[in-house]
Amino acid sequence: MRHLLHRPFATGLLVIGLFVVVSNARGQSDTLPANGSIRQSLLLPTDSPSNTPASYLTGTDAPALDLAARVEALEKALQAAKDKEAAAKAKAAGAPSASAGGRIFLDSYTFDQSQLSHGTYGNAENSVLFRAARLEVNGDAFQDLSYQIELDFAQSTVVFKDTFIALHELPLAGNFIAGHYKEPISLEERTSSKYITFMERSLANALCPARNTGVSLYSWAPTQRATWMAGCFAVVGDHPPTLTSDDGPYSVAARVTWLPWYDAPSDGRGLIHLGMGVRYQNSEGTLRFYSRPEVGLFPTTNGTTTSSCVVDTGNFAATGFTTLNPEFALVYGPLSFQSEWLGALTDGYGAIGNAFLHGYYVQVSYFLTGEHRRYKTKAGVFDRIKPIENFFRWRTCDGSVATGTGAWEFAYRFSQLDLNDSAAGVLGGRVYDSTFGVNWYWNPYTRVMLNYVCSTATLPVGNPIDIAGGGGTENIVEMRFQIDF
Repeated sequence: MRHLLHRPFATGLLVIGLFVVVSNARGQSDTLPANGSIRQSLLLPTDSPSNTPASYLTGTDAPALDLAARVEALEKALQAAKDKEAAAKAKAAGAPSASAGGRIFLDSYTFDQSQLSHGTYGNAENSVLFRAARLEVNGDAFQDLSYQIELDFAQSTVVFKDTFIALHELPLAGNFIAGHYKEPISLEERTSSKYITFMERSLANALCPARNTGVSLYSWAPTQRATWMAGCFAVVGDHPPTLTSDDGPYSVAARVTWLPWYDAPSDGRGLIHLGMGVRYQNSEGTLRFYSRPEVGLFPTTNGTTTSSCVVDTGNFAATGFTTLNPEFALVYGPLSFQSEWLGALTDGYGAIGNAFLHGYYVQVSYFLTGEHRRYKTKAGVFDRIKPIENFFRWRTCDGSVATGTGAWEFAYRFSQLDLNDSAAGVLGGRVYDSTFGVNWYWNPYTRVMLNYVCSTATLPVGNPIDIAGGGGTENIVEMRFQIDF
């Protein structure tokens, strides 16, 4: 060793060799760290400006930690937005909401009468009128409470329609409603006029009540395959007056529906509807039933005609009547059938016995464009038609014309109303209607309707309209432009 130190070249070689051995040992230690630090070392990026794990994890150039921080900040922001939305909903739940709506029905009527009809009822004049011009406001008032106000301005005076307050989510009972609305009877009557197939309801509807003021409970099965509704009402009609009698007319009514078949995956493109309604109404000593043809207005000039009717019992002695109403409907794709029968048994007194009056209708419809009649399962009624393609026509950028067909529906209905019971002394007459209809749905909220009605009535001798008897046939063409919003 002493000799090496005296030899600079040999000493230099020795120092260099020792340096290489030490460096190699340190390199092996850095490449294969002991214990569990191997995984941590493998995670270090090769281009990291610092070779030590501590500087990588805690330094300013830590992309993994930066990404985690951003994700955490995003989660906090999303949670804050959810909390803000929940607070807004809670605040809104404590204040009533309101939304406006309405409908417009513009109708035209053209009449062609037989000679007998002209002699019995007088001249039926062609006319154009607003069949409905309604405005409504509805909304929620503190969570499970809802309301609606609906008025019709189409007549010379303002007419009350659906105006009520409803309370929902009640235990056992389900829902409670109080106000002025339709009684629970008849599929056709309870289906909104916005969604019925023809411009007017059938002749049998003469045995159904108008809207009355009362209270009801209603609900539906958890599967929404069955519904029920029951209530009691003061019989006041669409012009709610102050009752003038301590024991003024009242009614009780109930209706149940069931869907033995409902194709839920296709949104009711196939279904069978069964229903039953029953109703009792008392009276203050007299009853009266009457009907126009299936037209919104039958304007005649004959002074003996009562309320422009083709059949009319006039007032007859009775203390009340009971109505029974079975319902049936079938939807099979674009094809549908619907039928109801209504029978009313009166409680006569004096010279008038118990009278039995009845009516029915059968209708069929078909969508040429493939749509189907939609059904509202929680109410047991039919709902809005939604065209597969809305009607439109405009010119595109290349100059061609693009069009949409809308939905086209053809329909036929036969209906009858028999207000005769000669054994009981009730001579109201009998009428039959055949109605052909074409509906063109521009979109879910607008449609054009064309109906042809052939109505034939027979009046017995002693009828209030014409004591000599009569009747006759009316051929009616009616058209409607309809929009609701």
